[in-house]
Amino acid sequence: MKLLLMLGLVAGSLAFGATRAAAQWNPTSVCEDPVNPPSLFQADTFVGLSNCSSLCAQAARVCKKFVKDAVACDLSSYNGRFKIQLGLCSEEHTDAMARKACVAEIKGEKQVAEQGFQSEQADGFSGCEAFLSSCTFDCEPNT
Repeated sequence: MKLLLMLGLVAGSLAFGATRAAAQWNPTSVCEDPVNPPSLFQADTFVGLSNCSSLCAQAARVCKKFVKDAVACDLSSYNGRFKIQLGLCSEEHTDAMARKACVAEIKGEKQVAEQGFQSEQADGFSGCEAFLSSCTFDCEPNT
């Protein structure tokens, strides 16, 4: 999803011809993938411990924090890119209509990116909740 979003943003900018920055922007991300948090713990890691359910809940909170941090990293990275592109709109387009069209295009890209990151965060949180459910289920003694 993230790769398609990044490629779409770059392709959209190139097609519109908004800025040179879009053509030079490297779409690789320094951020972690919020949809696939690393498996720090297996769901059955805490089985047999007296505080199994508590540890499961703590691990799920760590998972959600990871997802939030990954999305915040993505947003920060993209916000920097969009600020640069908005600045280039003013520099590269002397015609007011072309400048307005450039700004509108970049604001549209930003909105699409933010919606994508919100969706990824929701997906990541769902994965953390699934871990919590499975982990606490494994804590229950099998009768």
